[in-house]
Amino acid sequence: MKSQKFNQADTNLFNAKKNISNLVYLKFDISKIEIDIDSSIRHEYDPEKLQELAESIRTNNNELIQPIVISNIRNSGDYRVVAGRRRFLACRDILNLKTISAIVKNY
Repeated sequence: MKSQKFNQADTNLFNAKKNISNLVYLKFDISKIEIDIDSSIRHEYDPEKLQELAESIRTNNNELIQPIVISNIRNSGDYRVVAGRRRFLACRDILNLKTISAIVKNY
């Protein structure tokens, strides 16, 4: 596994580091993450299903079983959701969490 290098903005954003089965992910400030509204990914979700997802996350101590995947937006210190849009929305909009577990992938 290639080691991931983080810039200073990355270092300032995370407040926890976890390692599960050689998978390293960090806790990021959820306000620094945005959704790409111009992508071809669907934009509407069943509110009931989103609420069910939020309840599932809540029963796991507000922790995601699988972190979302984000990428750095032109080394700005802000990030965009690459995978896990529904999990992100459930954490941000329903649970009002301040941080979220994420893996950084720069493409």
